[in-house]
Amino acid sequence: MLQSDDSDQTALKSLPKSPVILSDSILCFGLVGASYILAKVEEIIALEADRQVCLLHLAHTPKLTANRHLGFFKPKLIQQHHFLEISKSVLINPAHLLRIQPRDRTITLTNGLSFSVSKSRQEYINQLVKHLLDHWEF
Repeated sequence: MLQSDDSDQTALKSLPKSPVILSDSILCFGLVGASYILAKVEEIIALEADRQVCLLHLAHTPKLTANRHLGFFKPKLIQQHHFLEISKSVLINPAHLLRIQPRDRTITLTNGLSFSVSKSRQEYINQLVKHLLDHWEF
């Protein structure tokens, strides 16, 4: 077990109590019990809006509740990490796509979660399916 000194305690006090984006690839989620959770972007399966908080579905951690709204995460995750906005309340990591069902407007992710694609995003998903089929090597 690591011993902590006063400088460690000072560093911990300076960490944010709400989620922040520490770098291009790491997010920090404030106190869960008495610790911080650091998550690599590639471990994020989906983010789901729940009023003023955001539910984070991670690959190796139980679902977390971040006390920031989805809009806080949206710009960076879409622009820099190519997350897909399948509805106003859900962002998914395309690396965790398992199944796309265009007729049912449903997407299933590697952890078994399924989300409905909004009607306004349906054409976008159809284009994604076409792109995947065009570039898939059989």
